[in-house]
Amino acid sequence: ADARDAVVAVLVDTSRSMSIEDADGQARIERARRILAERLLPALGSQFHVEVLGFGDGVAPITSEALAAVGRRSDVAGALTAVRTRYRGRAVAGVILLSDGGDTSGAGERAAEDGPPVYGIGVGSPVAGKDREILSVTVAETILDDSRVDLAVSAVSHGLGNAPIELRLLENGRPIDVKRVTPAAQGSPVREVFQVSPGKGAPTVYTVETPLIAGELVPENNAR
Repeated sequence: ADARDAVVAVLVDTSRSMSIEDADGQARIERARRILAERLLPALGSQFHVEVLGFGDGVAPITSEALAAVGRRSDVAGALTAVRTRYRGRAVAGVILLSDGGDTSGAGERAAEDGPPVYGIGVGSPVAGKDREILSVTVAETILDDSRVDLAVSAVSHGLGNAPIELRLLENGRPIDVKRVTPAAQGSPVREVFQVSPGKGAPTVYTVETPLIAGELVPENNAR
């Protein structure tokens, strides 16, 4: 078969951490754009069928010009699974992953073990600053009883070692609970469960936030 029939999928991280400006003043997403346009596409385009996919809140084809760091999560495992599904039945020469390494799923390494070879290109300085992020807030499918449900929270911090992350729970804007969770290591996501009792007869909005710290890089991701 013609080598041009073989696919090379280029996965570009479009999560919000890619908006961080490193020491040279260039945002990580801009550096990824340059690597893609100046190095990868010219080198691979004559030999393979190259498709560029952005991954953040989901996985979708994208052009280098349209790349934007707006995703609320960086799920490497989910992106690799999406690639296997998308190209099932086709020859995949490899997957190139452009990311700052901030996988929030906790399963990226396991996903990479099953499938075409994955070649990672790191974008961004190893230590660019401090940031805490609430990754997700989800309500458990199972209701504990007539009044209580579990609210599962995932969060991560960067540049703060394994310092505890404070999680504040608000019900319709009113603080009702606080938990502190210590990550296993730098950059490891933490998970915690709150028990809540929504009122009957009216919608209840729950918000989880973590306090801002001095010099935080992306303050917009401190609440969900």
